[in-house]
Amino acid sequence: MPEKNIIRFEPTGIVAKASPGSNLYTVSARHMLPLSFDCGGRGTCGKCRVKVGPQSHLTPLTEKEKEHLSAEQIRQGLRLACQSSVCGDITMHHPDAEENTADCGNDVGGKEIKGRLERDSLHPHLSEENSLAEENFLSGENSLGLALDIGTTTLAAYLCESGSGEIIASASQANSQRMYGADVISRIAFADARADGMKILRESLLHSVNMLIRDMLESCAENHKIQPEDISEVCVVGNTTMQHIFAGIHPHCLGVSPYQPAVRVFPEMKAADFGLHLHPDCPVYIFPVVSGFVGGDTVGAALADAPYKRDDISLIMDIGTNGELVLSTPEGLWTASCATGPALEGAHISCGMRAVPGAVHQAELNPEGQIHCHVLDDISPRGICGSGMIDSLAVMRERGMILPDGRFQNEDPDVICDSQGIGRKTILISAEECASGEEIAISLKDVRQMQLAKAALSAGIRFLMKKAGVEQIDQTILTGAFGAHFDWQNAAVIGMIPPEAIEGEVHVKQNLAGRGALMALMNPGQREEALEISRNMRFVEMAAEPDFTTAFAKATAFPDSVYS
Repeated sequence: MPEKNIIRFEPTGIVAKASPGSNLYTVSARHMLPLSFDCGGRGTCGKCRVKVGPQSHLTPLTEKEKEHLSAEQIRQGLRLACQSSVCGDITMHHPDAEENTADCGNDVGGKEIKGRLERDSLHPHLSEENSLAEENFLSGENSLGLALDIGTTTLAAYLCESGSGEIIASASQANSQRMYGADVISRIAFADARADGMKILRESLLHSVNMLIRDMLESCAENHKIQPEDISEVCVVGNTTMQHIFAGIHPHCLGVSPYQPAVRVFPEMKAADFGLHLHPDCPVYIFPVVSGFVGGDTVGAALADAPYKRDDISLIMDIGTNGELVLSTPEGLWTASCATGPALEGAHISCGMRAVPGAVHQAELNPEGQIHCHVLDDISPRGICGSGMIDSLAVMRERGMILPDGRFQNEDPDVICDSQGIGRKTILISAEECASGEEIAISLKDVRQMQLAKAALSAGIRFLMKKAGVEQIDQTILTGAFGAHFDWQNAAVIGMIPPEAIEGEVHVKQNLAGRGALMALMNPGQREEALEISRNMRFVEMAAEPDFTTAFAKATAFPDSVYS
């Protein structure tokens, strides 16, 4: 057996051993390091940059590394983790971690489910005073429940007191599966391509969930003496692929026609079935799904908002790496899935990143007509997230920097053209102002990625309305990790949301999927309601609609105005 090489990860101080020839991408994934692998390790995104030394203990630079790294970066010892393999002991400095967040009784990663949820929506029969519920919790008379919202990009967890619905703690973190691809399709492909692919994806996900549990319990250590065994039940929502992987069901069927789930109603399982760091017999309830791309998170959102109990026509939009729509009419619920892709979460964008500190998340025109960017936490800029992209494109359209077909206005002084005079990019923030020493820019390719994302959502909304015989929406509800944190008016400016969907009231409701999970956790009767919702929703398959391709192509254009 060849001698193992020593790899020291900084700034964490973790020391690992790897066989000679081991790829840094594989080693990083094994130790759950916070690296971006939007392309799933194929070397096409260039985002898995790490500083490694000594260079003599690594394989030579590949052509893809030479393409993505500047001469100065190479001189400084930067490499692409997915393109580099070890042949000796090394030290690897990975970028600043996108910090997990854990709070005792506060919001989670911006999703803001705070304090006590509405009592009637959780436990209609509760009559105890809040102070009594608090007293019971502190004396150990009430058990705890755990709600999990498993997203493609972000995982969120809520620890609550089962009697009153009090949120005791919450936590969120990036889904570590992003190492294997930015969207569910690439992760399904990873599971199919390797004999151990499914095992790797599930272990990665469950490791992250256990980290969330640990973080929440630690965050409450000062105020509450909580042990893992105190959690008496778990309720899980997520998209169909994430729920399949979580439950240990191979997602192959979701990646091939007709894209149907292996199961729609999951059996009740125990914590021991997942290796969760809870009591082995702790029950785990997983929400039912509707179709291959309309999962338990959509059912949870419909349960929490309950549009079917209102008389108006409502549209719920949960926007992320996939866009899920729920349209409520007097005739019932209609649902559809829109392949918005990972661009809205910062993936497949040249300077893209998640909405974490350092991300450009808002943009506007200043009095001089220049684009002014706002950075999360007002620290040195690191990249741009989806909401920042939407704002930037909206103000660029307002200024005339982008034409209706998505090309740059070559004559604009802030558009950088190639040797043929074709506009290729515009710089939002100079390299000198950025933490990485690299400029933050929007390229022509980035604009194209956003056009595809916005077209999928806009065309999907219009086709769902057409199928249900609806011409106007009375109330539109925006939710989801991304959907509740972007400027919907700017989204309308770029044609991401059609005007007929926003002529009525528009409301932002934080993380309805997580609220639905909490409702089912607090009141088991809500689980029967969730099952009824999943069975009665009428699913519209966009790909099967004969005119959808034409409508999608038309929707890639930027409108001249919101009402075009």
